[in-house]
Amino acid sequence: SRSRLRALPASYVPAGSLLKSMALSPDGTLLAASIGPPTRSTLYVYNLVTGMQRAWSWSGCIRCPGTQLEGEYVNLYPGVLSWAADRKTLALVFQYSQQGSEGQVRLLNITLPGTSILKNSKVAASFSSSEEPVWGSDPYFHEVMITPDGRTLLAVRQVGPEKDPAQQLITFSTATGKITAGLDEPRMIGTNYEQIFWTSSSGRVLLIG
Repeated sequence: SRSRLRALPASYVPAGSLLKSMALSPDGTLLAASIGPPTRSTLYVYNLVTGMQRAWSWSGCIRCPGTQLEGEYVNLYPGVLSWAADRKTLALVFQYSQQGSEGQVRLLNITLPGTSILKNSKVAASFSSSEEPVWGSDPYFHEVMITPDGRTLLAVRQVGPEKDPAQQLITFSTATGKITAGLDEPRMIGTNYEQIFWTSSSGRVLLIG
């Protein structure tokens, strides 16, 4: 049978922009979306019950003064947005190199006043190829998801050389930014990486592909 599509109280994607990421809160009332041109994004959160919306942005400057994100390329990492069950914590990832090997996982508190992602968020983990990284010998990552209880982040990271990469599914603590477990290391088939579709509240049960 056919189902009917219901329009959401969310803005259209402006001309020249891309819808890079979407994430629905666990209770289905809030929709987060990263929208913008290829090298810049604005983060929107739509209340699907009231129709209200908020937007956050940041300075995409070269050598952003007063922040920990200092680089020539600052952008939200596409495809990586996830909610905690408290309806106020949104996990996102900043990358500040075009190769994706430097950046931060940040937790945005959407209840704080203002429109600055950097001021309204805190760092959960940093990764950089120029220092001993959280992520391993090659810190390029492909998935990050926060568990609904807000205590754990799940990540799929690439390890090893670019020409012959391997992958790992890991967890790390939002409180310390330290890796707490390595869950698996599936064999790479071409450039296909593991995907995290769902997690239980504590992260003890996962749905992956």
